[in-house]
Amino acid sequence: RNFLLTGALFFPTLPGHHFLQYSAAYVIMERDQRSYADVRPALLAQWEQASAVPAAALGRPLNDYERCRVAESLAWGIIKQHPWYFLKTAAVQMAKTCCSLYTAQVLLSDSGVWPGYTETTALWTKIKRFLFPAVRHMVLIPLIYFEIFMFGLLLFGLLLLLFGLTSHVTPAKAGVQAYVLNPLVFALDPGLRRDDISFRMMFCALWHSLPFVLLFIVLTLGYGCARLRMPAEPFLIMLAGAGWLWLFRQWRARGAL
Repeated sequence: RNFLLTGALFFPTLPGHHFLQYSAAYVIMERDQRSYADVRPALLAQWEQASAVPAAALGRPLNDYERCRVAESLAWGIIKQHPWYFLKTAAVQMAKTCCSLYTAQVLLSDSGVWPGYTETTALWTKIKRFLFPAVRHMVLIPLIYFEIFMFGLLLFGLLLLLFGLTSHVTPAKAGVQAYVLNPLVFALDPGLRRDDISFRMMFCALWHSLPFVLLFIVLTLGYGCARLRMPAEPFLIMLAGAGWLWLFRQWRARGAL
């Protein structure tokens, strides 16, 4: 459909606008020590000016894909000039995606305004926003604490998995084999493709989901938030489950359970 409408093969038209208003903006902010509120409108105005040139040559407005390509060109040009700034901001955004809470959107909806963070805002100030939330609707507080508790279980399960992988006990390793390695083995062994339905199901589940996971990983290089972690969350939950399984079997082997 996209090819028939535009003459080009593509999936979304989001990357151009996304990386221009986030990645390129963050690079300029680092370079010039300017605020986001100042940089973003200037970049969007530059995008409109750059789009006007090919539009005049074609005698028609650019479609969404063509505008996306113009934005990508502008963003990539800025990123190539300052790759270190891009890597720095991308690492920060990746950390935000890994550690942010989904209830941040709930707090935003409750207050109606974005938190007034600046470059000098301390990390503890950001953490206190969730540990001691100031909300207008008190029913949100149990929801926030429940997510913090569940997210803590997830992180601790992943740590247990890493610890189990470095030990001589096998359940954690078995969990990684079940959730990660088996689909890869299936892909390399044509014999399993015909005979083992469980491998076939794992292969389909992994490789049908992987493109969406990778898409959101790339997007989070420009802007980090919890919802971009969502496609990877099922895999993280399964791996964390393998870590908890290792711990429970350790306890049972020692007679604790």
